[in-house]
Amino acid sequence: MAKPADDSEVEVLGKFRDACQDLLPRHQLINDAYLLRWIRARDRDLEKALLMLKTSLEWRKKNNIDSIDTEPIPMDFNNFFNCHFGGIDKFGRPVICVPFGEWDLRDMLDKGRKDELVRFLTQALEILDLTMQEMYRNHFPYKTALQHTQFTVVFDLKGFTYAKLMHKKCTYLLYCFISLNIYKNYC
Repeated sequence: MAKPADDSEVEVLGKFRDACQDLLPRHQLINDAYLLRWIRARDRDLEKALLMLKTSLEWRKKNNIDSIDTEPIPMDFNNFFNCHFGGIDKFGRPVICVPFGEWDLRDMLDKGRKDELVRFLTQALEILDLTMQEMYRNHFPYKTALQHTQFTVVFDLKGFTYAKLMHKKCTYLLYCFISLNIYKNYC
């Protein structure tokens, strides 16, 4: 959960908040959960956390991420690339179920839609993050003000074939999305 784990993390949190004064709006500066995401992602190394935050803010600006949740979703993506809320795990974090094996990434990539796929997956992550923020603003699932900084994803691989796995474009898409997008920008 998003509260400082110990006194040393409280100290790092205070220093990080001070260092972010000119970078973040007030609602993010006062949100311990938001700041702790960056601190924990870089093992409490203040300089690395600050660099990661700055890089993410630049990426968000360059790619118009702050308005991505309002972009229309291509109808075929909306119908085909579904996922759903599966409840709460034993730590109280939201569980998202993704029927990944049913997704025909290979077909979309063969049709030259890689950029649309990456944008769609980024949009899905952003909507998930915004939904989690709203859930905890309303103290869901428990009557607590503590906010989680993580969620659990269950990938259902039923139907995920070796042909999909070994398709060069699919492998590259997954690598790009996970290593370049999620790791660098969502902790």
